[in-house]
Amino acid sequence: MNWLRQWLSGSMDESLAAFSVGLVLFLAGELMWKSLVTRMEKHSSDGKGLLAKLTGAVRWPGHLLVGLLAVDVGLHFSPLFKSRTAWISTCELLLQLNAVLLIGEALFAAGIGYYLRERRATEVPSIFEQLVKVIAYVIVGLSILSTAYRVDITPLLTTSAVFTMVIGLALQDVLGNLFSGLSVHFSPPFKIGDWIKVAGYMGKVVESNWRATTIRMTTRDLITLPNNDIAKKEIHNLMLRPGLLFRDFTIGLAYEASPDQVRKSLVGACSQVSGILKSPPPQIFMEQFGDFSISYRIRYWINEADYPPTIQDQLLSRIWYRLKRDGISIPFPIREVYTHPEKDLVGEMIERRLGLIQNVDFLADLERTDKSFIAEHVREQWYESGEEIVRKGDPGTDFYIVDRGAVGVYLEERPAKSVATLRHGDFFGEMSLMTGEPRSATIVAEEETLLLALTRETMSQLLHNNAAVAKRLSESLAEREAYNKAAGARGVEDAASGPAIERMKRNAEVASVEIFDRIKRFFRLA
Repeated sequence: MNWLRQWLSGSMDESLAAFSVGLVLFLAGELMWKSLVTRMEKHSSDGKGLLAKLTGAVRWPGHLLVGLLAVDVGLHFSPLFKSRTAWISTCELLLQLNAVLLIGEALFAAGIGYYLRERRATEVPSIFEQLVKVIAYVIVGLSILSTAYRVDITPLLTTSAVFTMVIGLALQDVLGNLFSGLSVHFSPPFKIGDWIKVAGYMGKVVESNWRATTIRMTTRDLITLPNNDIAKKEIHNLMLRPGLLFRDFTIGLAYEASPDQVRKSLVGACSQVSGILKSPPPQIFMEQFGDFSISYRIRYWINEADYPPTIQDQLLSRIWYRLKRDGISIPFPIREVYTHPEKDLVGEMIERRLGLIQNVDFLADLERTDKSFIAEHVREQWYESGEEIVRKGDPGTDFYIVDRGAVGVYLEERPAKSVATLRHGDFFGEMSLMTGEPRSATIVAEEETLLLALTRETMSQLLHNNAAVAKRLSESLAEREAYNKAAGARGVEDAASGPAIERMKRNAEVASVEIFDRIKRFFRLA
C-alpha cells in the first residue's frame, strides 16, 4: 500500500488521489455487483426459488457494502483528516455491521422466505419476521461493539425513568399497534389469506405487520386497519372450511308465509345462482319475530379462489323474483294507516286471462264456466331474464301460459341454441299437467316474463266437479297429438288430405282412450 501511496503522491495531491481511488473502486464495485445481481435474476425469472429470494434480500445491502468499501479505501489514502484513525475505525465498524446485515438478510430470505413460505407453505406474518430481525440485529450489533471495540454498552441498556416515560408517551400509538399486532398473532383469529369481516369491512387478509393489517375487499380496494383498532373490534372469520367462503345476510318476510314455504323459496333462489355451491348446500335459519316480519338468515358457500363480487347482486335479484311468484311479500315497516278507494279490477283481469285461455287449443272447447274457473285460479309468476323455469327430465305438474315476455325452449343442455321461442299466448307443460309426464324440454326466460301457472290442484278440483271435462280434454289432446305426428311424418299438406284426415281421426280416437285412462289414473277419477 505504501508503494501505491508513493506513486500517487508523486503524480497528484494525496487527497485528490484518495478521492480518485475511492471513486474508481466504487464504480467498479457497482458494475460488478449489478452484473452479479442481473445474472442471478436471469436464473430466477419466475420470481420463485432460493436464488430469487436471495437476490431480493441482498440487493440493497450489497450496494451499501460497495459504498462503504470505497469510503474505507479512500480514508486509508487521504491525509485530509487529522483524526483519520477514528474515521477509519468508524467506517470499519459500519462495514462489519453491513456485513452482518448482508448475511442476516440472506439467512432470513433462505430460512423464512424460501424454506417456510415456499417449501413448507407456512405463512409467516411479516410482524414476526420484522421483530425477529430487529432483535437479532440489535443483539449482534451490541456484541460487536462490546467485544471487538470494547465499547461499554451499559448506558445504552439503562436509560432514565423520565426518558423512558417520555418515549412511552410519545410512541403510545405505535407501541399499542405493535403489541396489539403481537397479541393478534399469538392467539390468531385469522391468518394471511383468510376472509374476515372487521370494523364494517369484509375482505381477504393480504398483509399483517407490526403496525397494521391490510385486507383486500371484493371491489379490489385495499383497506389498512391499525392493529390497535382490530384488537378492540369483533373479528368474523368467514373461512370455516379451507378454500370455501361463506356469506350471510338477513331478510324479513311476511308472517303469512310459513317457514317451510319460505325455506323452499329461498333455497330455490340460491340454486339459480351459478356461483353458489351445491355442496355444502345453502342454509336458511329463522332468527327472530319482528314487529312487521320474521327475520331469516341465509348462509351460502362459494369458492374462495374465484369469488365473483356480483353473486350477492344476482342472489338478491333471484330472491325478489322467486318471492314475487310464490306470493311472499317483504313487508314495509310503516305504522301510518292509509285508506285508498278500492278499484274493482277483478273483472278486467278475468277477461284478459280468458282471452289467453281461449288461445290454448285443448282448453278452447271447454264451457265458459269451466274456463272462468281456470282464469280465477291460475297463479301469476314472474321470472327474471336467464332464469330457468323447468328442466328437461324433471318431474312437474304445472302448465304455463306466457302472458308477457318470452321464453326459450332447449332440447339439449345449455348453452345450446334454443329450438323455439314462446311469446304472448303461447303455452307449455300440458302433458305434465294432465298425465304427470316428465318435462320434455328445458324452458328458460329470455327476458322478464310473466307466466300464468295452472296447477294440478286447480285442474283436479275442476275435473272432480265436472267429470265430462276430462273426456273433452283427452279428445283435444289426442287430436293435436295425432295431427303433430302426421304432419311430422308426411308434411303439412299431406296431413290435410282426405285419407290423412281419416287416418288422423282413427288415431285420435285410439289416443283419446289412452290419454283419458292416464288422466283418470293421474287425478284418481272414478
